[in-house]
Amino acid sequence: MDYQLYKELKNSLNTHSGIVQQIDKSDQDTCMFHFKAIWENGIVFTVVGQYQNKWFYVEKENHQISATFHFRDINSKIIRIMQNMIDEIESGKYRNKMSLKERVNNIICKRQLTSYMNNTKWHELINDISEIKDLPISYKTLFDESDKDSEGYWTLADDEYFYRLELNTIEWFKIAD
Repeated sequence: MDYQLYKELKNSLNTHSGIVQQIDKSDQDTCMFHFKAIWENGIVFTVVGQYQNKWFYVEKENHQISATFHFRDINSKIIRIMQNMIDEIESGKYRNKMSLKERVNNIICKRQLTSYMNNTKWHELINDISEIKDLPISYKTLFDESDKDSEGYWTLADDEYFYRLELNTIEWFKIAD
């Protein structure tokens, strides 16, 4: 079934100078990958998902730089939207879009910040505090406009976004006294 989607997309979409990544028919049973076209400048058009839940987007350096479009079944409207995104990639629309890594580095340089945490330390901290029920926390990411410190504290269980955060985007993290 998934291999059929790959074949249909490969035959329906004109990737211009983008190179369609080959997939192995046997790999489709265990992975979510359906279709990927890669351009020389590192921009990637990706279609992923399983069964009835599929989505497509543009990424750079393994980070999404476009909106995500969800679909269930392939039809002419979905193909037109996908082709439009591919045409935008080809015309250079996404060339100057910064990846998450570039945006983080830009903010760090501009605000002259430095890091005291690495992923190992973050994972250890998160594992330890997640074992303490109702521990009040607060944090601010590099992209937050407001100062969350003035908004009070909440728990990890109450924060639906925390576990999806890129750890390198956390500016500060507080645990209430």
